[in-house]
Amino acid sequence: MLADSGSVGEARAVLDSPELPAGAYEPVSFAAMRAYLDALASKSPEARQNARRVILSAVEQDKLGAGIAVEALARLGETDAALTLADRTYGRNPLHGPDMENLFHPSTAAMRRDPRFRTLVQRLGVLDICRAGKRPDFCVTEDVPVCRDIARR
Repeated sequence: MLADSGSVGEARAVLDSPELPAGAYEPVSFAAMRAYLDALASKSPEARQNARRVILSAVEQDKLGAGIAVEALARLGETDAALTLADRTYGRNPLHGPDMENLFHPSTAAMRRDPRFRTLVQRLGVLDICRAGKRPDFCVTEDVPVCRDIARR
């Protein structure tokens, strides 16, 4: 996402572009993206709370993918909401849910610092997979509990 590279203004300009084809985005998901960008730009607690509310509402209405929402919430510093949504979204069988790749993107680093992240990835079987093979890329740059667990093999 353009906003993840620090170009919030550019991302907002793309979203506001008159060249955006009519119907390119469903209105509820469009509102969630707008609220997310507003919160990133303003950094105010009120904008962040509004973004959390709008994003979670869009997910509940099946208008925004949970993986995108998890990343957006984590980037906004809404770690509790991001972890709660990830836990609910990825269910008991990760092979039959959304792609978990977003849990390992730079935008979700705040989640990985939280002890609940370890519980989540252990339940999903990710720890066992990592212990049996290569450490995740984020473990090269982040000193987080889950990386120490993986290193213990």
